[in-house]
Amino acid sequence: MLKKLAYITALAFLFLAFKTNLVKAQNVSLSISPPILEAVIKPGEKIEQVYTLKNDGPDAIISVDIFTFNQADDFGNPRISKSIKDYDPLSVKYWFSFKEPQLSLGDKFSLKQGEEKKITLDIKPEDNTPNGDYYFTLIFRTELDNTFVAPETKSSLSQAEIGSNILITISKDGIINRKAAVKEFKAPKIIDSFSPLTYQVKLANIGEGFFKPFGKITIESVLGKKYVLNLAPQNIITASSREISCLENERLVPCRLPAKFLFGPYKATLSFKVENDKKSYSKTINSFGIPVIPLLATFLLLITLIFVKKQRKKTLTRKKPRSRIKVGII
Repeated sequence: MLKKLAYITALAFLFLAFKTNLVKAQNVSLSISPPILEAVIKPGEKIEQVYTLKNDGPDAIISVDIFTFNQADDFGNPRISKSIKDYDPLSVKYWFSFKEPQLSLGDKFSLKQGEEKKITLDIKPEDNTPNGDYYFTLIFRTELDNTFVAPETKSSLSQAEIGSNILITISKDGIINRKAAVKEFKAPKIIDSFSPLTYQVKLANIGEGFFKPFGKITIESVLGKKYVLNLAPQNIITASSREISCLENERLVPCRLPAKFLFGPYKATLSFKVENDKKSYSKTINSFGIPVIPLLATFLLLITLIFVKKQRKKTLTRKKPRSRIKVGII
């Protein structure tokens, strides 16, 4: 009897350990659609956006909040600032209201595994809102809803968040003064013919509203052959600059001309436009392709041959026999 009890107790502990490991292995996984909202709004007008939040992980408790953000670097990554419920000098928190379900900032709700929830957000700037851009991130945070998770495990495993950026331009007359500048458009002056030719494009926003560039890089070789690299229409927010990628088969890729024995001069012209701006922007640069590696190899080979020839000549000179002069008797 005692052996049987001990056996059952051991099984119970193994079961609990197994369940705990299962919980530890669970990953919190949320998805949100759309991932970004872009809107031009007149003061006093209202827009409505429906978000779809899905939980692909374990059951969770979700909290909702809205933060302001600015740009963290030249690659468009956002830097989340403060929650508008805690810091709101412009009183923008009154712009936002959750229509369905009825939520306030900081409220929590449950979301079961595999469940989707529709969340309707109304945005209505006040009548006296100044013209300009306002950037926010709608954030959903999670906590695991599972009694098997110990407090120390919960703190390390259950915290996760997902956000959807909100880019709002306030314009009383609907006219937005968008302006761009080419901050950088460069490539190596000299490249190896067997290496790709990579272009760096960095654009600045010097206007009053965020924009996307629509354009391309046209590359022409000395033989008249043309190549086209399409710019990715990536957002550039006001008072910032961003390094722009290129677009290939709907994928973001470096702006790069593949290596196909690039020989001679290559002229590249960057050209693009932005919405509501009649100006066309362009800049041209030049690169020159030479077979660096073959030339270097040939040069080293010549140096080696010359050195070997000199060494051989010295060796032959040392081995050459001296002439002997016989002196006769007079």
